[in-house]
Amino acid sequence: MPTTNPQNTPTLQIDHSPAYELLVSFFAYTRKTHHKSMDAGTPWIRETRKTLPPAFAARLDDLGSSISTLFHGFDFLIHQCPPEHRTTAAAFLTWAASLPVGDLFQLLAPYVDVPADIVSLRDQCVDLLHHWNAEYFQTLDPSILQALAADAEQKNTLLGTLPDMDVIELATNGVRYEVTPELRTILLVPQYHLRPISTMTKYNTSMSIYYSIDLPAPADGGPAPALLRLTKSLGEESRLRLLRFIGSGPDSTRSFTEVVQSAGLSMSTVHHHLMALRGAGLITAHGEGNVTYYTLRRDTVSRLSHDLLSYFLPDSAE
Repeated sequence: MPTTNPQNTPTLQIDHSPAYELLVSFFAYTRKTHHKSMDAGTPWIRETRKTLPPAFAARLDDLGSSISTLFHGFDFLIHQCPPEHRTTAAAFLTWAASLPVGDLFQLLAPYVDVPADIVSLRDQCVDLLHHWNAEYFQTLDPSILQALAADAEQKNTLLGTLPDMDVIELATNGVRYEVTPELRTILLVPQYHLRPISTMTKYNTSMSIYYSIDLPAPADGGPAPALLRLTKSLGEESRLRLLRFIGSGPDSTRSFTEVVQSAGLSMSTVHHHLMALRGAGLITAHGEGNVTYYTLRRDTVSRLSHDLLSYFLPDSAE
């Protein structure tokens, strides 16, 4: 069962800059393991690829699993960027490219292990992101960046009014983590391109968490993205059975291994179903060491009827 460690209180910092979304959009395109679980999915990948010069598209295809190593700790470099250089993605890249090796070590060392070839890695990252910004990101709808900034500001108002773990679970729509003695800093950042996925990257003494946000419901009367995601996630019998199994466990909690054994499905299929249920806010994922536990989020289930009635009968009284 998941546990908590109230004696260890790492610092939670909520941050936003267009440079974060530049990085996230780059990962959304290049990390193929995410494509199946993203709302934008394969159609966005196909349309974006059409806009890229063939040579650059091929270069991105060749990155493969090296992306994680290449961009190790890059989010904390964004976090350390001075305010005057973080208002645009281009401004951040210019600043990052100008940093001497000593400054790079000084900025990153408190958060991550800094590799000896940090200058070479920095140069490769900046070059890739410079081209990505020129070919894709600089034409992004400004309302997306405005929504990200507004959400980060709103989440910052919760600090001190809720326990940090509750702020993280609220932001991520169902992610909790094990507090380890060495953890000192948690960076919480809103993102759009990977929605509804929330990602967590652990370093030695720090962790970065990217949580997804949605834009407002379409003006044509379509359902809000969260409601559409929720109803879609319940459209498969296997997922309903998974929710029933999780809900029937002690404290409505089951480990990933227990869920796989019960489902009679492949591990990858179960993982995909759990990603969909987590993205819809129906389950909470608790990370504890190498074990992940899932808990039914009763509040989401209880709210479903109200949300459906509010959509079907928008003019009715509460």
